[in-house]
Amino acid sequence: MSLHSESIQTQNSYQESFLALKASAGSGKTFALTIRYISLLFCGASANQILAITFTKKATSEMYQRIKSALYELANLDIYPESSFFKVLQDEGLSAESIRKNAHRIYLEFLNSTTKILTIDAFLQSVLKKFCWYIGLCQDYKLLTSNKDAQDEILELFLEHLYRLDSRSNSSKNKYHPLCDLATFCQSLDIKPQSFISFVQRCYSDKIHFSQDFFKQFDYPNTQHLQPSIKALQDQILSTATALKALINAQPDASDRAKNLIKNENFKQLLGLGEYDTKLTWIEKDVEHNYWNKLFATNENLKNDFTQLLENLKNDCLHYFKLRDEMIFTQIASVLHLYDKAINQYIRKHQTLSFEDSTIKAYELLALGKDLGGIDPLFFYFRLDYQIKHILIDEFQDTSHIQYAICKPIIDEIYSGVGQSFGERSVFFVGDTKQSIYGFRGSESGLFEQISTNPQIQTRNLPHNYRSSGIVLDFINTYFQHIFESYIPQTLPKNSSKANQGFVKITTQSDPVNGVINFVQELLDSAISPSDIAILCFKNDDVLSINSALKEHFGEIDTTYEGTKGASKKSVRALKAALYFLALEQSNPAESYELDSNISSALDSHALDSKISDSRALESKNTAQPKTPQINTQAQLQTQAQFYLYEFLKLCGFRVFDKTTKTPTNETPHDEIASDTATLQAQKQLLLQCYKPRPSECILAIMNTFEIVDKSAQMLLECAMSYQNLNDFLQDLESMELKTPKESANGIQIMTIHSSKGLEFEYVILCDRLNRNPSNAESIIFSESNTPFFRIKNREIFDEEFKNAKQYSKQKAQNEANNVLYVACTRGKQGVMIAATNKKTKEGKIQSAFASLLCLINPKFDPQSTQILLTHGAPHSKHPSTTYNKPLPKVLKQQYFGTQHIEIKNQDSPHFDPKNIQFGEALHLGLEYALGYKSQNQIISHILFYHFGLEKATNTHILKHIDTLKNEAFIKSLIQNKQILVELPLLSQNTLKRIDMLAFDHTNIVILDYKSGIQNKAQHIQQVQGYIQDIQTLYPHAKVEGYIVYMRDEILLQKVE
Repeated sequence: MSLHSESIQTQNSYQESFLALKASAGSGKTFALTIRYISLLFCGASANQILAITFTKKATSEMYQRIKSALYELANLDIYPESSFFKVLQDEGLSAESIRKNAHRIYLEFLNSTTKILTIDAFLQSVLKKFCWYIGLCQDYKLLTSNKDAQDEILELFLEHLYRLDSRSNSSKNKYHPLCDLATFCQSLDIKPQSFISFVQRCYSDKIHFSQDFFKQFDYPNTQHLQPSIKALQDQILSTATALKALINAQPDASDRAKNLIKNENFKQLLGLGEYDTKLTWIEKDVEHNYWNKLFATNENLKNDFTQLLENLKNDCLHYFKLRDEMIFTQIASVLHLYDKAINQYIRKHQTLSFEDSTIKAYELLALGKDLGGIDPLFFYFRLDYQIKHILIDEFQDTSHIQYAICKPIIDEIYSGVGQSFGERSVFFVGDTKQSIYGFRGSESGLFEQISTNPQIQTRNLPHNYRSSGIVLDFINTYFQHIFESYIPQTLPKNSSKANQGFVKITTQSDPVNGVINFVQELLDSAISPSDIAILCFKNDDVLSINSALKEHFGEIDTTYEGTKGASKKSVRALKAALYFLALEQSNPAESYELDSNISSALDSHALDSKISDSRALESKNTAQPKTPQINTQAQLQTQAQFYLYEFLKLCGFRVFDKTTKTPTNETPHDEIASDTATLQAQKQLLLQCYKPRPSECILAIMNTFEIVDKSAQMLLECAMSYQNLNDFLQDLESMELKTPKESANGIQIMTIHSSKGLEFEYVILCDRLNRNPSNAESIIFSESNTPFFRIKNREIFDEEFKNAKQYSKQKAQNEANNVLYVACTRGKQGVMIAATNKKTKEGKIQSAFASLLCLINPKFDPQSTQILLTHGAPHSKHPSTTYNKPLPKVLKQQYFGTQHIEIKNQDSPHFDPKNIQFGEALHLGLEYALGYKSQNQIISHILFYHFGLEKATNTHILKHIDTLKNEAFIKSLIQNKQILVELPLLSQNTLKRIDMLAFDHTNIVILDYKSGIQNKAQHIQQVQGYIQDIQTLYPHAKVEGYIVYMRDEILLQKVE
């Protein structure tokens, strides 16, 4: 603690009202935050007036506990007379007498107050809870953890809004046809509809770059006014290229290669767009191209004509790309309000918010002016029930533009109190631009530099490193001062005993995992405990690969890893493939549409594209109706079943008909095929024997038969326990978030570098990327002045501004990559080891993620050699050495402990396609109003339209069904002669059920259960039989009958015995 107090003493004054603190890794940032917080308390601030924002729940908990412990020490100085907090507060100008006098009171007030130490998300939720009515939510709205299902429904609502507007336009002969316009637009610019939807989603979520002011310049109903221009430009470019080619072809001395260099068969081929990979070196090199030098050397007129045409071509291409951007933004602007409407409709219907929606809604409330839908700042403070006078933001470099925009009104309000004392108003930012590694989430490290230049804010730097040993710190300072322009070297605290301690080693090899294994072995041989070792890598998949390699090499060695998705585990993927295979094998075409559509959605990535493309049919006078889903044939189902069978067998290690898994053999083709066929059939029969109706029993049988037993497989088995039906389980499985369980509570820790942020370990092993880093695929990039550009192949050849923006984007990505290296290298206390790859890319560049470091260490570094690039110091531990060579058990079996019963549960509901679910819910609601409350069709139609947003045709279809049912003789008799109850809740054996309709008189009770589909008929009968038994138990003297009413294409009434 005394070391940290030394750091604080080096500052001029820690009680600056507006302070930005630069805190490098290991510099005592948490201690500084704690001192700032308790200083405010001792200067008169109340805990409920201090807003402290961090970015993880773990950090908020640590900060709260640290402040609580510090206040406890100060309140009990007789027990802690050497408290460093006591000393630092005196250095800050507080008298010892004042601290002793007030510490106990402040400690008790802190414990009894409602502290505002929150994550940024939690703060936004606290704001939205106060103003939920402004966004159409009740106060008990829920937060979505998974956004996948929500996105699917929002997309459906968005397309429905487009479709509905098209239908209205057709009936009113209006020229505005948004869905048709969208289809035409996508076709004219060769943009996939799915890509356009992603553009819309990006513009909706990025309110900073794509504000209302930005879209004012594209305020047109559609892109029809631009389409003639873009088509004319395409024709003009192609015409100019044809003239250039003709000019060359007319020269008798032109070579065949020179004549064929310009590919002008179509516009896309000419510029190398889409599926074409045309080389455009002839444009980049102009008249200096090798094939044309000889032609131009003797013919100056030819050279001038060629140069003029080429210049015209370049100018037209530049104009084309700019006009293309304008068209895309205009098209987005024309439909963005419909996407916003779809999201708001979903939010109001489900009373849920995703984390992204929470941020956007908070931004709209707080950051936008009152004229743009925001709220008055004075009213905000009035409704907030407390006044924020002090704000502390930790890890400020991870703040996004929109998060800062949300907090800025509060910060500005505090700034307005300039001249007041430290205890009355203050702002405190802590950050380090070198540790900004969340750019993919929208964080912007430049914000910290921006606020640091604010003349109202004082800037300080924490100079010491309390984490790393001397040798590790020297390594970090030596090389990272060449990587970061404004790097400030850290020093060890005075009188530190760690100056000559530590271990740094860097090796290169073809497989970095081998390097990791060697490092682990070296540490274990040096008696380092496995619990003191952490292995950091770049991707979650790498975590699994490294863990498997360690288990294979060392046998029984404890490892712990978390944060990886269980769905990526080989055992889980194999079980999923087996379940899909069995489900398809048990299906028939008439009953398998729901399951098959779920599988098809995973296989067919062009479903949305075709959906929008088909909308071009709407241009005809008669509005096209939505297509009825086609039932797949048995042959199609068998083909898909074969796909999943092959997938399962590949994951289990069996040879199947797949060239990627084939191994060379001496067998003849006939014998090899015969062998493969025999293996395939044998394994298929084994798998078919595993089929059970309940998914948990089915999974258990597969696990036992094929010996697929690890913790991830057991986790999947546990998830399946609550399901009765295999199809239901498979439909929910895709949206389940399966977390990989920890293999052990102790042992070697394996995690990604991003997961290690904020943590520290005794010894850190850094593993290079096991696969090449994917290229930046951002479809929209920004220039340094925040001008957006749509990325398209070869654009940089013609557009200098785009070229600069692309370079700027690349530089930002490189800066973040350097930040990731810094974070990785600063996690280790006693040792840092790097296992780098020595591979090269196809272009001959160093493939290693540590390339910048490797080249600094050895400028003559040969990436294809296996070598030790650097070694300094040695690992040191007092723990006894342990040998790890025990084999792992082959199969783990879990003891059966019985089932756990909850107090009450809802009756299971079948899972269908969202459209079928919506149809069924709408039908049930319509019947409830029609039969239970005798409502008129017009009222029911309005209810269904505004509740579900159904198409007019679907609404009419439902009302027709209701009328047909009401006029059915048996139903008509029930309505006239018996009392009717609808949507009747029934609690039986801890299960909450709901009866659609119950008709009764003095001696008879009739139960009706509506079904909108005939699938799972046996389950329907069993369900109604349960209703009959429950009602008969309650009313033993009554005659109880039950009927299933099937309502889809026709009304079918089936009595249940």
